[in-house]
Amino acid sequence: MKEATKLPNAAQAVVDAEKLNGYLLDPAHPDNGGKAPFFLGLGFRAEDCQVLAAAFRQLAVAFPVTESMAPSHGRKYVHDG
Repeated sequence: MKEATKLPNAAQAVVDAEKLNGYLLDPAHPDNGGKAPFFLGLGFRAEDCQVLAAAFRQLAVAFPVTESMAPSHGRKYVHDG
C-alpha cells in the first residue's frame, strides 16, 4: 500500500486573508465557481476569515495530499477534507 503523502512544510502554511475575502468568500467574484456559497453555507464569514484560515491550516497538517500538479503559477496540492 502506498504511504500517504503529507504537504511539505504544512506547519508553516500561510493562508492569505485577501485571497479568502477577495475570492473564496466573495459571491460576486466571477472566477470562484461557486466556492463562496459553499463556504458561506458552512458558516464561514468574510468578517471572521481567520476561522476559515485556521481550518485550512489544520487540514494541511492533519490530512494527506490526494493529488499534486504543477500548473504555470506554481505547485498545487489537493486535500480531501
